[in-house]
Amino acid sequence: MDTTQKAVRSSVVIVIATWLKRVIGIVSIILLARFLGPSDYGIVAIGLLVLRFLEVVSETGINQYVLSRKEISDSELNTAWTLKLVTRIVLSILLITLSQPFAQFFENPELVVVFIALAFVPLIQGLESPSSLILSRALEYKKIAILTIVAKLTSFAVTLTLAIVYQSYWALIIGDLVLAVTTTTLSYFILSYKPKFTLNNWRKQWEFSQWILYKGIVGYSRAKFDVFIIGKYFDEVQTGLYTMSKHLILMPYDMIAAPVINIMITTISKETQNESKVRDLITLLIYAMICIMLPIVAMIILVTPFAIPFLLGDQWIDATLLIQIMIVISLFTAINSVIISAMNAFQIVKSIFMLDLLTFLITAITVYIVRDSTLEEFSVVQSILSLCTVSLFLIVIKRFCNIPMLSLLVALIPSFASVYICYLGVQLSDIEITLQMGLLEFIGVALLVTALYLLSFGLLSSVFSKFSKENAALIGYVLKIGAVDKIVRKLRKT
Repeated sequence: MDTTQKAVRSSVVIVIATWLKRVIGIVSIILLARFLGPSDYGIVAIGLLVLRFLEVVSETGINQYVLSRKEISDSELNTAWTLKLVTRIVLSILLITLSQPFAQFFENPELVVVFIALAFVPLIQGLESPSSLILSRALEYKKIAILTIVAKLTSFAVTLTLAIVYQSYWALIIGDLVLAVTTTTLSYFILSYKPKFTLNNWRKQWEFSQWILYKGIVGYSRAKFDVFIIGKYFDEVQTGLYTMSKHLILMPYDMIAAPVINIMITTISKETQNESKVRDLITLLIYAMICIMLPIVAMIILVTPFAIPFLLGDQWIDATLLIQIMIVISLFTAINSVIISAMNAFQIVKSIFMLDLLTFLITAITVYIVRDSTLEEFSVVQSILSLCTVSLFLIVIKRFCNIPMLSLLVALIPSFASVYICYLGVQLSDIEITLQMGLLEFIGVALLVTALYLLSFGLLSSVFSKFSKENAALIGYVLKIGAVDKIVRKLRKT
């Protein structure tokens, strides 16, 4: 089998495995939320926040280094594994040592034992064999997919059982430990490779990974600083409501947008020498993300008052408004991911780091200023900050690739107009979606709104396509950028 065929088959396996993992994740959230309340999620969220930050700080860039090399020796591979193990051991010791100060900072003595328990996760992960990296280099993803899914299912089964029996946040912590143990154990079965302790090539790997480390620290800090402030200045229940809401709003991006971006960015990376084609591809991808995510965001705002209590239980009703406020972050995240991925394709990691640093400083200062606000007001600020961030990145990518912003805006008119038509339809029909309506009635309303959007979008796209002699209709999620340029020119003449 040649490399192209391997790549195609590997892509299929990756997509299937990714979707299975995400489906398991959704089912896990729905079931666990019925047995665990916001306070349980709040305590674990703070514990994981500190753990993940320390993991980012200890990131050695092992994956990127191993996968980016044309050829890799056993010595380099063993050095990468050793660096990961050493940093994870240091991380575990650090978290155990600082568990008391961290708990005092968040003013919750329960967190001491939570931090100590979670400290074993990186230690176990450090022992994981580099077999997955070896298989990835060979485009052999089937075994990796099986390992990932089996580990995820095992962790889910243990977590759900403990949640049903004990109804305690310890179910989530033990689930994380089981996931780490299962993944590490299976990594030695999928490939018979035994790593050895060595530091022969550590300088070369550090030179490669230092910008990855800096970017990771700043990027994670920007993404999670709001949770840090919530954990410090709000109680466990509010922290749980906020973190659950933020997790849920990013699901549309994870399930739909991210796979599309990964596929398209591969194409962009192969065309970096063709400036015009790259510009059109990036514009097309931004357009596609908005057309895909905008109606989903609008639909979630509409159905959340019914869906949240129906799926998660009455204890999560207070998350409804937070989700409705912050769901736009999913749209902005999709656009931002396109831009960052495009910049990565051009290997301008330093520029991304500087942008991340700037947006982190803006976010940190703003979030700290509004720390005494209500949870709803805090969520509004987060949505505005997300909009400001994506606007900044759009300005940068426009200067870098000369993205035709006016053409893009004109192309998006049918999508925005269709969402507004659906909004008017719901208002005029006096439909109010609440938990009091029946399930069949809810499904019927959702299907009618979806049909109205698709009909409006199709008709408006057809109308706009008549501006072009090439009859490039905006159908589905595919856009011919050249035709929109002509639309803009004709609109200017009129």
